[in-house]
Amino acid sequence: MSPFNAPDLTHFPGPNPGDGASDPNVPQTFKRFMLFEFQTYYPGGGVEDCSRSFDTLDEAVKVGELSKCDYVEIFDCDKRRIVWEFSWGDGGTYL
Repeated sequence: MSPFNAPDLTHFPGPNPGDGASDPNVPQTFKRFMLFEFQTYYPGGGVEDCSRSFDTLDEAVKVGELSKCDYVEIFDCDKRRIVWEFSWGDGGTYL
């Protein structure tokens, strides 16, 4: 999968539980690794498919492997590219 330019998500309401995500007026920052989960029938949801963010790749992979979604991708905000992806047909792959 080719890398893409990441949008500025500095003030996007964070998806992590307990971080004020329910209040859109509270600025949030994502952690380094963003976990995207989506179903085959609903591709292209973009940032709305971001379910959580993590400090480490290992944490993100552990959660990604438990996903019930058809596809999972982990985006590294520092490298600005997808570093891990999973699909039910292929399993998890480090990129």
